[in-house]
Amino acid sequence: MGLALRTSALLEPHAPPNCAVVEERFHEFRGGRDTRADPEPAVTRMTALSRSDLPQVDYDRAYEKFVLRKNLLDPPYYTPLWKVNLD
Repeated sequence: MGLALRTSALLEPHAPPNCAVVEERFHEFRGGRDTRADPEPAVTRMTALSRSDLPQVDYDRAYEKFVLRKNLLDPPYYTPLWKVNLD
């Protein structure tokens, strides 16, 4: 589907300085990896974002998830978002 590429371009401009914003699938994938070789696993630097953290991104209060889509022709994709500190 190319969902990662479609949504990452939309999230990049909203990321705070020195951070990346990722969706739930990335968080789940990273959390399941063997991080014993990492001196500081990225998963420990991830913080869940709330509606107030990204007011410019659509949010569905009923699902308590952000609503991502490339354009109005694409179906909405509901997901929690996470901030990854890159420092």
